Amino acid sequence: MKTYSFARAPLLITAAVILLIVPACGSDTSSTDLVGYRPSAEQRVDTASLPDASNGDAPFAFRAEQDQLLLVFFGFTQCPDVCPTTLAAIRAGLRQLDTKADQVKVAMVTIDPDRDTGTLLTSYVQSVVAGAHALRTDDQAELGRAADVFGASYDLSLIHI
Repeated sequence: MKTYSFARAPLLITAAVILLIVPACGSDTSSTDLVGYRPSAEQRVDTASLPDASNGDAPFAFRAEQDQLLLVFFGFTQCPDVCPTTLAAIRAGLRQLDTKADQVKVAMVTIDPDRDTGTLLTSYVQSVVAGAHALRTDDQAELGRAADVFGASYDLSLIHI
């Protein structure tokens, strides 16, 4: 089993873009291997920030504190399958970390700010992960810049059906 040290984190810990992670299907074996998008080099995500609806719309910088991990994913509350499944996987992972779970901060960025009000998004993400950050902006350019630093992409036409 590999041991990961939070202390090895640079000024920012490259946040995991969970939107790109899809749980494995059809296998009863568990794995501790990371799956999904793996950047070839360290990503600088602390160049972007978004309003944190769960904290009075204060700017939320994509930066982990010393000895912590920041886990970020892009999604929306009306997502029928991937988003709730991802949140459940995050909750399960945090439970496995037991006492170290408090070293992991979770932030969800909505790609559907038209429907995901600050109150709705905060309630949604914190109902699964207590203390999670609910990030949203009505400015599509600002949202696009945040997604770009993570290498994330989304298609708004697919969510408004």
